[in-house]
Amino acid sequence: MGQVYEEPARAITKNALIVALGFVPMFIASVTPYIVVGVFMASIMVLSWVVSLVLLPSIISLFSKVGSKEIAD
Repeated sequence: MGQVYEEPARAITKNALIVALGFVPMFIASVTPYIVVGVFMASIMVLSWVVSLVLLPSIISLFSKVGSKEIAD
């Protein structure tokens, strides 16, 4: 299971990191709304990364167990 999960996890991490870093220049903008949007978007990317690597596999695992129990009954 670890090897199956390793490659997508690496790709998801690289993607989230690159997109989040793309919003970092907005942190030093002179206009306050740009700063807020930059922080907001970078935070969303970090949250998306965590959900994709932790929560989503857990939900899939939970539903696959529930589905296999229903099939067995």
